[in-house]
Amino acid sequence: MVSKCANPECSAKFLYLHQGKIYLLTPPRELENMSEHEWGLLEERFWLCDQCCKTLKVVWGGKQPELVPLVEVATPPPPASDDPRGEEDLEKRAVSAMADV
Repeated sequence: MVSKCANPECSAKFLYLHQGKIYLLTPPRELENMSEHEWGLLEERFWLCDQCCKTLKVVWGGKQPELVPLVEVATPPPPASDDPRGEEDLEKRAVSAMADV
């Protein structure tokens, strides 16, 4: 039963389903092949509170669940212009080219 945040450094208690994030983890195939007596039920639920789920997620790490940081998707920088005259001049040339058409 989930009762507190899966982050051992956090003491938040599980109260409502709409707060935080619940993870249902199923172990990898090599662990599924082990006897049920040794592992019991092979699905387990973990909850991260609102604060922890912004920076962490729960994954299978070998033989047990682990907390790993979320990977932030970096926005790529705009492509650099090879034109030394700069972007403003490019915009002016594009406008004047459209006026010539």
